[in-house]
Amino acid sequence: MKTHFFKRGIAGLLSLVMCLSAFIGLGTTTAFAAGEQAEVYLISFPRSGDANLDYSGTWGHSNLHYMNGWYSGESKYTTIRAMHSYDGNICYCIEPGTPQDTGDRYTSKDETFWDNLPSDFNSTISPYDMKLFIGRIMQYGYTGPISTSWRSQNASDAETLAQAMATQVLIWETVVGERDEDFNHISPGSYDAVKSVVSTAHPLYSQFISYYNSIEASVQRHSAIPSFMAKTPGKAQNVELAWNGTNYTATLTDSNNVLSNYSFSANEDGISFSVSGNKLVITAATAPSDSVKITASKSGATRRGIITWTDGKFAPGSGIDADAHSIAEKQNEDSFYTVLAKHYMKRVAHHIHQARQYLRQATLNGWCNEKSEPHNRQDAEYGENDGGLSVVISIHGRSSPFFPLP
Repeated sequence: MKTHFFKRGIAGLLSLVMCLSAFIGLGTTTAFAAGEQAEVYLISFPRSGDANLDYSGTWGHSNLHYMNGWYSGESKYTTIRAMHSYDGNICYCIEPGTPQDTGDRYTSKDETFWDNLPSDFNSTISPYDMKLFIGRIMQYGYTGPISTSWRSQNASDAETLAQAMATQVLIWETVVGERDEDFNHISPGSYDAVKSVVSTAHPLYSQFISYYNSIEASVQRHSAIPSFMAKTPGKAQNVELAWNGTNYTATLTDSNNVLSNYSFSANEDGISFSVSGNKLVITAATAPSDSVKITASKSGATRRGIITWTDGKFAPGSGIDADAHSIAEKQNEDSFYTVLAKHYMKRVAHHIHQARQYLRQATLNGWCNEKSEPHNRQDAEYGENDGGLSVVISIHGRSSPFFPLP
């Protein structure tokens, strides 16, 4: 394929690329169906006629070595890419360090591509979290068409290219392990920071930083969950309901202040939820019979879907670079969890059994009458310590609560 109008000098700079392309309308995933083959097209900047034309390196970077074996080879250019044509929707690299040339051919994969991604090359987050974050980055980053006519002296061209640069850098930070499960930045330590791929002398550096900060903040807000919730059921904290004289209840405080973005449900009937500011109140008329899973679902939470173009290999410097398109079809976000602990009910049952045994023995010994009574107000603190029900008997007219088990 002839590519003499476009620079190919950045081969070896970029690896597995995610071409994130937004299509008009929703539900258009069939535009790039899984299994389709296509060629990638690369465009390097600056181009002839650019007022900031400079091939000394301000548009590029030196050799960079990132975390977990990823790297970027030296380049004097800023490069973007698309599938199918030079004016297609933008693609983003997800494999820094693997060579790529215009005309390289790839096969498209749907989001199941991430299910079997090796975890060896990112020690910070899982491939699943990588997929979520990349979809969110594309939700707020640039996913439109690219052009060979962009020039940095044109304000709109400069803004679009800077936004694309910021999107790419954040995707690379996610891939190499510079972003944690809350999308906070992780120091690369002795390795080069991905952000150094854009020189501070780059003519679009200020615009780049502005978009970088904006997209980062948007993804962090998007990714924030109530502080008492967990992203997987296995990590959910246990919460015990306490008897308040009318209902079993618990109040949870969200230090992230995002409760208004979520709705809550339980996998058992009879449990209700109310939100007041940063507090969630869980109420049950009767004690749950077993552990109850509480699920928080974000209202209207979606991200960009991802199609990945790949040669079937994923590793630093392995094979040829691959691309992934962002698609306009939205993907629903996952739910988050907390658990009402089932051992609470076991403790209550034990207390009731213990009280009955004590009452039976007391009656046989003539210590008291055969009468049990509710926990009175003077002894309320004992009931609170138990996290719920206290059983009380009357011994010579005195109230004697059963204390919580150690």
